[in-house]
Amino acid sequence: GRRPTLVGLTGTASFAVLTDIQMGMQVTDEDAIVLPKSFDRPELRFEVRIVPKASKPSALKTLKLQIPRILRSNPQHFYDLRGKRTNCGIVFCPHVNGSLGVTSVAGQLGHSNFFAGHIPKAFEGNWLKWNTHKYQVQQAFKRNRVQEIVATKSFGMGIDKPNIRYTIHYTVPQSVEAFYQEAGRAGRNGIRDYALCLIIY
Repeated sequence: GRRPTLVGLTGTASFAVLTDIQMGMQVTDEDAIVLPKSFDRPELRFEVRIVPKASKPSALKTLKLQIPRILRSNPQHFYDLRGKRTNCGIVFCPHVNGSLGVTSVAGQLGHSNFFAGHIPKAFEGNWLKWNTHKYQVQQAFKRNRVQEIVATKSFGMGIDKPNIRYTIHYTVPQSVEAFYQEAGRAGRNGIRDYALCLIIY
């Protein structure tokens, strides 16, 4: 006959979504506890780079050269693999294939460390090879043997690593909330060193 305690959990949700959750769960008590009180992430720095579409690849490479200085780090060693102290990064792409896709962007960056929600053209017809690739990249990134990955949001959102120092969105995210959640993969080390969240628009 006793009413159970309810806990509603989400990722980073706007206050409108939190209100919807309370209404949906019929949590009307004035003493209901809603946490956090603020979604402010002072350790994240946001920046938008506006470039012509044809200049995106060169803008991405230029940005990668500038990130260490923006984060006040030594550019000669910023991208080095140093175990848990590796400065990891995620580049978010909207698609798997095409000029804005993970395989193309990873190629522009000179590596093949990418995740995608669907099978890329390079792996079409070979699910076993694709699944092996995903597993190997995931494990290498998780164990700090890979410094950076390129991902669609469906894979990037599953990442929870304390040493993500930057995120780059190769196009504008679907919404402000989506951007905040995806960019929020960065800056989770509990230290006041700030992380960089960039959009190439």
